[in-house]
Amino acid sequence: VDNVIMYEVLSELKEIAERPDGITCGCGSSRYGMQIRRSSVDLTCHVCGAKLRIPAATDRDLDDLCCHLKLVIPGR
Repeated sequence: VDNVIMYEVLSELKEIAERPDGITCGCGSSRYGMQIRRSSVDLTCHVCGAKLRIPAATDRDLDDLCCHLKLVIPGR
């Protein structure tokens, strides 16, 4: 896996997270954790436990993420 892509994805996630309600859950919570995997990043809601996996392996993954102003974890 290209570490540059992972770095760029994490940088983009940081930018999204800094926006008002940038990362939220469908359950209404904005409390979440982040787990960095080998080729993806998992966002997990601290309230309902729902997960959103962000692929972080290819240029396309980065391009897809850059299109998002906000991210919503699909709540339970």
